[in-house]
Amino acid sequence: MSSLQRQILTPKAAALLKLSERTVEGSLKDADEPTFQAPSSPAKRVRKDYSPTSWDQCFDSCTDVAVPGSKDTFRVYQIEPAERPATGHAPLFILHHGAGHSGLSFGLTARQIKRITFGRAAVLTYDCRGHGATRTTDDTDLSLPRLSQDLVDIVRAVYGDELSDIILVGHSMGGSVVTDVAHKQLLKPFHVLGLAVLDVVEGSAMEALSSMLSYLRTRPTQFRSLEQAIEWSIRSATIHNLESAKLSVPPLLVPMTARAAPMDLQEEEDEEDVEEEEEEEEEEEE
Repeated sequence: MSSLQRQILTPKAAALLKLSERTVEGSLKDADEPTFQAPSSPAKRVRKDYSPTSWDQCFDSCTDVAVPGSKDTFRVYQIEPAERPATGHAPLFILHHGAGHSGLSFGLTARQIKRITFGRAAVLTYDCRGHGATRTTDDTDLSLPRLSQDLVDIVRAVYGDELSDIILVGHSMGGSVVTDVAHKQLLKPFHVLGLAVLDVVEGSAMEALSSMLSYLRTRPTQFRSLEQAIEWSIRSATIHNLESAKLSVPPLLVPMTARAAPMDLQEEEDEEDVEEEEEEEEEEEE
């Protein structure tokens, strides 16, 4: 700044300008000094926990219900209402799973129903024939009339003539079953208060049949452990919720006698190990 400019400005303004110049000069000096940030050590990858969980995380009871007049036994999971209403009965949610699943596939849903109803509703779900821990004289009969009658038989065996308002919920194949039961009024004198079907679209389901065989061929025939089966269900996007997979996958498997793993399974395990290593390398690069 020239001397003429300093003379024109008031002493106070000049003092401020001097202060400003010193501040700017100091900032420039600081900016000229080289700076660096020490590289942070790569975070150690924490492996997900794929250990199975138990039915009692979501339900109050797990029982094998025998159907009178037959040799069929169904694995049934229930949530009892925290308190009975003064008049009438607590509403009952009956949840029917889809093909290839189990009653525990509705575990998280059942827990949510209990939460949002403040424990005032009852919930019942079960492994339908040919699935999970249910055992029948003909596990291959998955016809609609047979599955609908199974639902009615189970409700009668568990609740007898105890009247209640019922909400039917079915996923995929189960949606067809609960719709059939509601349409034909097979649960009379029980009152069907509501009906909900999930992922039941006949058109898209029929179109998917052509690719179903190739899809089934990609599924492993056995696993080394429950943890590996749960991990596969998540990696293959068969199930998207890890908590649900840890609960619902174990009932779908049966233990095998100890023997060496077949070559195709061993090769698949090697491929999974390679994929895990590649994922770790990609995360380190990022």
